[in-house]
Amino acid sequence: MALLPTNIVIIGTGKVAKAFVQFFLKTKGVNITVIGRNVKKLKDFELCFSVNTSDDFNDSSVDWAIVAVSDDALKEVIPKIKARWISLAAATADYRIYGPNCSILYPLQTFASNSDIALESVPFIVDGDEIAMEKVRCWTKKLSLKTQHLSLVEREKMHLVAVFLNNFVHHLLAKGINLAKEYQLNPAIYIALINETFERFDINDPFSQQTGPAERNDEITMNTHRKYLLEADLKLYNMLSSSIKLAKDEKL
Repeated sequence: MALLPTNIVIIGTGKVAKAFVQFFLKTKGVNITVIGRNVKKLKDFELCFSVNTSDDFNDSSVDWAIVAVSDDALKEVIPKIKARWISLAAATADYRIYGPNCSILYPLQTFASNSDIALESVPFIVDGDEIAMEKVRCWTKKLSLKTQHLSLVEREKMHLVAVFLNNFVHHLLAKGINLAKEYQLNPAIYIALINETFERFDINDPFSQQTGPAERNDEITMNTHRKYLLEADLKLYNMLSSSIKLAKDEKL
């Protein structure tokens, strides 16, 4: 079984790169270098984590580089990397475009700049050619990371589901809080409701806990709500209400 590389490069200076740096700092015998284009953010990494940083991609001549940049930046960044093996922390990237030494190592999690998420508890999606996958599986096993192989099509579908479960939910929460402020209501009164909503959610029967006027087909209450909504929010309210009704009809 191949040894874990002694020197590892993290490409990128965003939230995902930060999570990888924090993880590898806990791994004995591993030296980390963070490489990126944003000099200010590189300086922040130096100050916060006491790691080596560089804006020169020639410094990526190591066995393993983990690329944590936006998908739009991959085509520009990857040709500059000189590492023997390259893993992309990208959900929907096609590793085949970048050569047989590229693989996917995508943490299925949402990251915030002010949160510390233990990568040991995060499911990692992996993909790649046979030899590259053998390396990634070996190294992730040594690092005690949980991995699951998904093909490109499966990864695209996985990411779409993640957008519904995280990004859209977060947007709706933000919409609700903004409406509360607009109506001069204290958003804090909704904390118990929000906590109960997520606590009660049943992953095996996600529709079972649905409540509210749309689920009851209560048009009187919904019409009361509608008069307080401007056009964009009214469209969203009607679309979601229709979707809830449809889901209930399909279940009956």
